[in-house]
Amino acid sequence: MTYLKKSKIILAASISFKGEYGICTIEGNKYFYKNNSDIENEKNRLSLLKSEGYHIPKLIEVNDNDCIYYKFDSDLYENTLYDSLYFKKPFWDNIYNINKDLKNRCLNKSKKSSVSDTMSLKFFNDRLNHLEIAKSLYPNLIEIINGIEKNIKDIHNKKLLCYISNGDLTDTNICMNGKICDFENAGKNIVVSDLAIFFVSILYGGWIYPKYNKGAYTFRKNIIEKPTLILTIKHKIILRTILEIVDNMDELDKKYFKTMLIFRLMSPITVNKLDSKDKHNVEILIKEIYNGKYIYTSLTSAYNSIK
Repeated sequence: MTYLKKSKIILAASISFKGEYGICTIEGNKYFYKNNSDIENEKNRLSLLKSEGYHIPKLIEVNDNDCIYYKFDSDLYENTLYDSLYFKKPFWDNIYNINKDLKNRCLNKSKKSSVSDTMSLKFFNDRLNHLEIAKSLYPNLIEIINGIEKNIKDIHNKKLLCYISNGDLTDTNICMNGKICDFENAGKNIVVSDLAIFFVSILYGGWIYPKYNKGAYTFRKNIIEKPTLILTIKHKIILRTILEIVDNMDELDKKYFKTMLIFRLMSPITVNKLDSKDKHNVEILIKEIYNGKYIYTSLTSAYNSIK
């Protein structure tokens, strides 16, 4: 299929540091598109995920050097986990299936292996500059930040549970029909890294993300207009599942879940963008998680402090 750029009509788009993505029509047909992508790597990642039983969108073969296109699926646009959490009635069966699949992949389809060649290691190493920013913004957390920084730098010498995954589990990358999307970090990933990313996505999805990263939501049908920290039963079911998975791992994996969870709490957006209230709440959350004997107990305490 040959695409003529002059026939491309953008219906909705978002622009972020990753590039531009959104929905377009070409010669009357609707597609998802993504700019600045390495098409061959994208195809390889999709093939790898498909071989592991993941449900993925159909990549369209194109003749276009600076874009890739996927077959349009309305579920990617208006029926994601994000939509279910904030805009729709509970899809209890779907949430149950997501939790069941997550447990199965993390506990039954993963094995101990070196993390030095994982996409997760690159994901976190590329964001170490966030810790330097955090040191100046959170003087009361210097000891915690130094410890997290050391653990992230030392992790390449460790063996942790790893598996083939999307690598960027978020509420907007998971559809209620089971599909996943966004494959920039797809490949071999550290299980607890994925769980930390997913946990913070659920925790920040109605609070930090839409408030400070509005551009990432502009192509979606539903956008949170007044972000607040809303933890409903739907959120708590998913958060509890993540913690139950971690609870069934050994101490080393638990240590690095805590490390990556705190790291991710500081690094999804540039931390110096937070207003004073959000900055204070994030600081409380980090302290509670770091000092808590059990992660679930400390998070429960943190929830109460951020109402």
